[in-house]
Amino acid sequence: MTRRACGGLRLTKLREDHAHDATESEDQDDLLHGLAYPNGGSGWTGEAVTDPGHTHFEQLKTRIGVAYYNSQIGTRELGWDGAFAHGPYEGCTHPEGNHK
Repeated sequence: MTRRACGGLRLTKLREDHAHDATESEDQDDLLHGLAYPNGGSGWTGEAVTDPGHTHFEQLKTRIGVAYYNSQIGTRELGWDGAFAHGPYEGCTHPEGNHK
């Protein structure tokens, strides 16, 4: 069995184990902490994280962030007012021939 398949089985097992008791906030924290901060892998040594649960969690966080900040609410939070142009273009204000 490949590592990817084993990781998928582990995630399925985690979901089954926590399906009934995931209402407890401590259980939710434990499950998410394990996915967000896996054992192994180090930014200091360059060792790659091989946990497929962590990889999936990071991809999910990225997709949620992209979807949110591309939504109407997210763009408003970033300060976009919905106008593509902010007034007419006035052109250069310096004398002709002084482009730098």
